[in-house]
Amino acid sequence: MRDAIQKITLNEQDLYKDALGYFIRYSGLDLSKEKHLRMMETAHQARSAGLQGIDVRAVVCRWDGACLSGGVLSRNGSTLDCRAFSQIPDGTVRHVYAFVVTAGECISSDADPITSQLFAHTWGTAYVDVSRNALANAFLADAKQSFPEDDLQLSSYFGPGFYGMPMTENQKLCSWLEADSIGVATKENGLMLPLKSCSGLYLSLSDISLMPPESCEACVGNPKGCAYCRNGRLLK
Repeated sequence: MRDAIQKITLNEQDLYKDALGYFIRYSGLDLSKEKHLRMMETAHQARSAGLQGIDVRAVVCRWDGACLSGGVLSRNGSTLDCRAFSQIPDGTVRHVYAFVVTAGECISSDADPITSQLFAHTWGTAYVDVSRNALANAFLADAKQSFPEDDLQLSSYFGPGFYGMPMTENQKLCSWLEADSIGVATKENGLMLPLKSCSGLYLSLSDISLMPPESCEACVGNPKGCAYCRNGRLLK
Protein backbone atom coordinates (compact mmCIF):
# COMPACT_ATOMS: atom_id res chain seq x y z
CA MET A 1 0.00 0.00 0.00
CA ARG A 2 1.44 3.34 -1.05
CA ASP A 3 1.55 6.50 1.07
CA ALA A 4 -1.02 8.10 -1.19
CA ILE A 5 -4.81 8.19 -1.31
CA GLN A 6 -6.24 5.10 -2.97
CA LYS A 7 -9.82 4.34 -3.98
CA ILE A 8 -11.15 0.86 -3.27
CA THR A 9 -14.37 -0.82 -4.37
CA LEU A 10 -15.60 -3.84 -2.41
CA ASN A 11 -17.92 -6.46 -3.90
CA GLU A 12 -21.21 -6.85 -2.02
CA GLN A 13 -21.25 -10.60 -2.63
CA ASP A 14 -17.82 -10.96 -1.02
CA LEU A 15 -19.19 -9.22 2.08
CA TYR A 16 -22.61 -10.87 2.23
CA LYS A 17 -21.79 -13.87 4.43
CA ASP A 18 -20.23 -11.72 7.15
CA ALA A 19 -22.92 -9.06 6.76
CA LEU A 20 -25.57 -11.72 7.31
CA GLY A 21 -23.93 -12.76 10.56
CA TYR A 22 -23.76 -9.16 11.73
CA PHE A 23 -27.37 -8.58 10.71
CA ILE A 24 -28.59 -11.56 12.74
CA ARG A 25 -26.62 -10.43 15.78
CA TYR A 26 -27.69 -6.78 15.51
CA SER A 27 -31.34 -7.81 15.10
CA GLY A 28 -31.25 -10.19 18.07
CA LEU A 29 -32.69 -13.01 15.97
CA ASP A 30 -32.62 -16.60 17.18
CA LEU A 31 -33.06 -18.71 14.06
CA SER A 32 -33.96 -21.76 16.12
CA LYS A 33 -37.33 -20.08 16.73
CA GLU A 34 -40.06 -20.26 14.10
CA LYS A 35 -41.16 -16.64 14.62
CA HIS A 36 -37.61 -15.41 14.10
CA LEU A 37 -37.28 -17.52 10.95
CA ARG A 38 -40.32 -15.73 9.54
CA MET A 39 -38.77 -12.41 10.49
CA MET A 40 -35.59 -13.47 8.70
CA GLU A 41 -37.61 -14.09 5.55
CA THR A 42 -38.88 -10.51 5.76
CA ALA A 43 -35.29 -9.37 6.32
CA HIS A 44 -34.12 -11.14 3.17
CA GLN A 45 -36.93 -9.48 1.24
CA ALA A 46 -35.89 -6.08 2.60
CA ARG A 47 -32.30 -6.71 1.51
CA SER A 48 -33.36 -7.82 -1.98
CA ALA A 49 -35.60 -4.77 -2.39
CA GLY A 50 -32.87 -2.34 -1.32
CA LEU A 51 -29.79 -4.11 -2.65
CA GLN A 52 -29.31 -1.80 -5.63
CA GLY A 53 -28.41 0.95 -3.15
CA ILE A 54 -25.56 -1.01 -1.55
CA ASP A 55 -22.42 0.42 -3.13
CA VAL A 56 -19.32 -0.21 -1.03
CA ARG A 57 -16.48 2.21 -1.73
CA ALA A 58 -13.54 3.47 0.29
CA VAL A 59 -10.61 5.84 0.21
CA VAL A 60 -7.56 4.81 2.21
CA CYS A 61 -4.09 6.17 2.90
CA ARG A 62 -1.03 4.96 4.80
CA TRP A 63 0.93 7.53 6.76
CA ASP A 64 4.30 7.16 8.47
CA GLY A 65 3.87 6.60 12.20
CA ALA A 66 6.00 9.67 12.88
CA CYS A 67 2.96 11.84 12.14
CA LEU A 68 1.69 10.76 15.57
CA SER A 69 3.98 12.42 18.09
CA GLY A 70 3.58 14.11 21.45
CA GLY A 71 0.02 12.88 21.66
CA VAL A 72 -0.91 14.73 18.45
CA LEU A 73 -1.60 13.44 14.95
CA SER A 74 -0.58 16.08 12.41
CA ARG A 75 -1.26 16.20 8.69
CA ASN A 76 -1.00 19.03 6.16
CA GLY A 77 -0.48 21.67 8.85
CA SER A 78 -3.51 20.66 10.93
CA THR A 79 -4.10 18.19 13.74
CA LEU A 80 -6.69 15.57 14.60
CA ASP A 81 -8.28 15.91 18.02
CA CYS A 82 -8.22 12.70 20.08
CA ARG A 83 -7.21 12.83 23.75
CA ALA A 84 -6.40 9.13 23.80
CA PHE A 85 -3.38 9.79 21.55
CA SER A 86 -1.65 11.20 24.64
CA GLN A 87 -1.41 7.62 25.97
CA ILE A 88 0.58 6.33 22.98
CA PRO A 89 4.38 6.53 23.48
CA ASP A 90 6.31 8.31 20.74
CA GLY A 91 8.10 6.06 18.26
CA THR A 92 5.92 2.99 18.81
CA VAL A 93 3.64 3.37 15.78
CA ARG A 94 5.01 2.20 12.44
CA HIS A 95 2.11 3.24 10.23
CA VAL A 96 -1.20 5.04 10.54
CA TYR A 97 -3.88 3.67 8.23
CA ALA A 98 -6.62 6.22 7.58
CA PHE A 99 -9.87 5.47 5.78
CA VAL A 100 -13.34 6.60 4.84
CA VAL A 101 -15.77 3.88 3.78
CA THR A 102 -19.39 3.99 2.68
CA ALA A 103 -21.83 1.18 2.05
CA GLY A 104 -24.32 3.46 0.35
CA GLU A 105 -27.84 2.64 1.50
CA CYS A 106 -30.08 -0.41 1.58
CA ILE A 107 -33.01 1.39 0.00
CA SER A 108 -36.45 1.43 1.60
CA SER A 109 -39.54 3.59 1.31
CA ASP A 110 -41.66 5.39 3.88
CA ALA A 111 -44.53 3.38 2.43
CA ASP A 112 -42.84 0.10 3.44
CA PRO A 113 -43.87 -1.61 6.68
CA ILE A 114 -41.86 -0.27 9.62
CA THR A 115 -40.26 -3.69 10.12
CA SER A 116 -38.95 -3.68 6.55
CA GLN A 117 -37.59 -0.16 6.99
CA LEU A 118 -35.83 -1.20 10.19
CA PHE A 119 -34.35 -4.28 8.53
CA ALA A 120 -33.09 -2.20 5.59
CA HIS A 121 -31.42 0.19 8.07
CA THR A 122 -29.82 -2.76 9.88
CA TRP A 123 -28.53 -4.27 6.63
CA GLY A 124 -26.82 -0.97 5.85
CA THR A 125 -25.16 -0.92 9.26
CA ALA A 126 -24.00 -4.51 8.85
CA TYR A 127 -22.46 -3.82 5.45
CA VAL A 128 -20.53 -0.76 6.59
CA ASP A 129 -19.18 -2.62 9.64
CA VAL A 130 -17.99 -5.66 7.69
CA SER A 131 -16.47 -3.31 5.10
CA ARG A 132 -14.45 -1.59 7.83
CA ASN A 133 -13.29 -5.00 9.05
CA ALA A 134 -12.25 -5.95 5.52
CA LEU A 135 -10.15 -2.80 5.32
CA ALA A 136 -8.57 -3.59 8.71
CA ASN A 137 -7.56 -7.03 7.44
CA ALA A 138 -5.97 -5.44 4.38
CA PHE A 139 -4.12 -2.93 6.57
CA LEU A 140 -2.75 -5.70 8.80
CA ALA A 141 -1.57 -7.67 5.77
CA ASP A 142 0.19 -4.57 4.44
CA ALA A 143 1.85 -3.91 7.81
CA LYS A 144 3.16 -7.48 8.04
CA GLN A 145 4.46 -7.33 4.48
CA SER A 146 6.19 -4.00 5.10
CA PHE A 147 7.91 -5.14 8.31
CA PRO A 148 7.93 -8.98 8.24
CA GLU A 149 10.53 -9.18 11.00
CA ASP A 150 8.52 -7.18 13.53
CA ASP A 151 5.33 -9.27 13.86
CA LEU A 152 3.24 -6.11 13.72
CA GLN A 153 -0.28 -5.94 15.09
CA LEU A 154 -3.16 -3.60 14.42
CA SER A 155 -4.72 -1.38 17.06
CA SER A 156 -8.39 -1.12 17.80
CA TYR A 157 -10.42 1.23 15.63
CA PHE A 158 -9.89 4.93 16.35
CA GLY A 159 -12.63 7.10 14.94
CA PRO A 160 -15.00 9.97 15.56
CA GLY A 161 -17.27 9.07 18.46
CA PHE A 162 -14.74 6.68 20.05
CA TYR A 163 -11.73 7.17 22.34
CA GLY A 164 -12.88 10.73 22.95
CA MET A 165 -12.49 11.79 19.32
CA PRO A 166 -15.25 14.36 18.62
CA MET A 167 -17.72 13.55 15.85
CA THR A 168 -16.79 16.82 14.16
CA GLU A 169 -13.38 15.30 13.29
CA ASN A 170 -15.22 13.45 10.51
CA GLN A 171 -14.88 16.68 8.55
CA LYS A 172 -11.10 16.68 8.87
CA LEU A 173 -10.62 13.03 7.98
CA CYS A 174 -12.95 13.32 5.02
CA SER A 175 -11.09 16.40 3.80
CA TRP A 176 -7.65 14.80 4.20
CA LEU A 177 -8.78 11.70 2.31
CA GLU A 178 -10.80 13.51 -0.36
CA ALA A 179 -13.91 11.53 0.58
CA ASP A 180 -16.01 13.50 -1.88
CA SER A 181 -14.33 11.41 -4.59
CA ILE A 182 -16.41 8.43 -3.43
CA GLY A 183 -19.55 10.47 -2.89
CA VAL A 184 -19.23 11.02 0.86
CA ALA A 185 -20.09 14.42 2.30
CA THR A 186 -19.84 15.65 5.90
CA LYS A 187 -21.96 18.20 7.71
CA GLU A 188 -20.61 20.65 10.29
CA ASN A 189 -21.79 18.45 13.15
CA GLY A 190 -19.85 15.50 11.73
CA LEU A 191 -22.83 13.69 10.23
CA MET A 192 -21.75 11.74 7.16
CA LEU A 193 -23.83 11.27 4.04
CA PRO A 194 -24.64 8.60 2.97
CA LEU A 195 -25.53 7.71 6.55
CA LYS A 196 -24.01 4.24 6.24
CA SER A 197 -20.48 5.62 6.18
CA CYS A 198 -17.64 5.92 8.68
CA SER A 199 -14.12 7.27 8.92
CA GLY A 200 -11.23 6.43 11.18
CA LEU A 201 -7.72 5.15 11.79
CA TYR A 202 -5.87 1.97 12.60
CA LEU A 203 -2.30 1.99 13.93
CA SER A 204 0.30 -0.71 13.30
CA LEU A 205 2.84 -1.49 16.03
CA SER A 206 4.75 -4.42 17.49
CA ASP A 207 3.43 -4.19 21.06
CA ILE A 208 -0.34 -3.89 21.25
CA SER A 209 -0.15 -3.43 25.02
CA LEU A 210 1.10 0.13 24.37
CA MET A 211 -2.35 1.08 23.06
CA PRO A 212 -4.86 2.86 25.32
CA PRO A 213 -7.09 0.31 27.06
CA GLU A 214 -10.61 -0.05 25.69
CA SER A 215 -12.25 -0.16 29.12
CA CYS A 216 -14.33 2.88 30.03
CA GLU A 217 -12.70 3.01 33.47
CA ALA A 218 -9.30 3.76 31.93
CA CYS A 219 -10.54 6.19 29.27
CA VAL A 220 -9.11 9.73 29.20
CA GLY A 221 -11.34 10.83 26.35
CA ASN A 222 -13.97 13.52 26.28
CA PRO A 223 -17.37 12.07 27.31
CA LYS A 224 -19.12 14.41 24.83
CA GLY A 225 -17.27 12.67 22.01
CA CYS A 226 -18.21 9.13 23.00
CA ALA A 227 -21.42 7.39 22.00
CA TYR A 228 -21.19 5.12 25.04
CA CYS A 229 -20.97 8.05 27.46
CA ARG A 230 -23.82 9.93 25.80
CA ASN A 231 -26.10 6.91 25.87
CA GLY A 232 -25.12 6.22 29.47
CA ARG A 233 -26.21 9.69 30.53
CA LEU A 234 -29.55 9.25 28.75
CA LEU A 235 -30.20 6.04 30.65
CA LYS A 236 -29.60 7.60 34.08
